Amino acid sequence: MKMVLLALLLLSCSASAQTLPTPPAPTETGPPAGQEANTPFPLANVLVVHTADSVRTAYRNLTALLLAQGYYLVETDPAHGRLTTNYRRSDYRRIKVSLRFVISPQASGSRIEERATGQVSIEASRFGVECRGTPKMPIACAWAEMWRLASLYPAGSLAYKRD
Repeated sequence: MKMVLLALLLLSCSASAQTLPTPPAPTETGPPAGQEANTPFPLANVLVVHTADSVRTAYRNLTALLLAQGYYLVETDPAHGRLTTNYRRSDYRRIKVSLRFVISPQASGSRIEERATGQVSIEASRFGVECRGTPKMPIACAWAEMWRLASLYPAGSLAYKRD
């Protein structure tokens, strides 16, 4: 009887678990470095949000979004449109991620470029890794978080590029 109740409880818990949105699957090829694409590609390492907001408004909105999501800001430079978050543990337990944002003006509004630096800890060593949209790799959890935050920016359209 206990096993049946436990099975029913686990089934109801798993059915009510919230599913998080996932980034779209990358295409096989991408544009040359520095050029944007509308769909992700395996070597993309920058998420770009285009918005009609001014640089000042985008900076204020992005700061509020990051703080609301529980991020600590270690660099804030409104004059140059730069924000950097503290390292934060990702879904993959050995990887911590720091996010960097640069906001710049464009013809109509502004462009927010988001990059991530991962820090992998294995036993006594720690090393940095580039975060990009390569699926089925542990560092892809950082890309998923980048995509989630970029998707939360109000009235923004996403693009992808490689530095």
